[in-house]
Amino acid sequence: MTEESLRITSAIEQIDATYEALMTAAERLADAFGQEARAIQRKNVTTHVPIFLTVSQTSPNAKSITWQRMQFFRGVGGQKATCKPRGIPKGGRGHNYPASAFTFIKGSEMRELVRRYERTVAQIREVASDNRTLRRKLLAELTKAEKLLRALDDADDIIRVV
Repeated sequence: MTEESLRITSAIEQIDATYEALMTAAERLADAFGQEARAIQRKNVTTHVPIFLTVSQTSPNAKSITWQRMQFFRGVGGQKATCKPRGIPKGGRGHNYPASAFTFIKGSEMRELVRRYERTVAQIREVASDNRTLRRKLLAELTKAEKLLRALDDADDIIRVV
């Protein structure tokens, strides 16, 4: 491995470390949101938080930060009612959810809390997306440079033989 490829590999490791720090911050925000939302719901004497923030692994090198809505299903035939998380569609190619995605939330205090967290999380999504794009580009350049260097080494071997 050449000195140049080592620098690029080191840069990729630095980019990955930055991405992990962003995802850790997103997970802390998700926990903080859950605590604040539960406090609001307790104050309003309701039984559940209708929305939560998740950070999930979507591929080996990427994670997704999404809002989930809790949807209740009535029990049929004497069964207990169940509650399942359902993804909220983000819509569009942007990094933030539109305000209309949260119209199901009752109470202005909870809705404002969601919007406040969404502004911060949207920034994390945008920077994380740029981070992954930069990683892909650097990796492609590293691969291209290594192929060229191998070809040049092969050409040097051929010249020495002749």
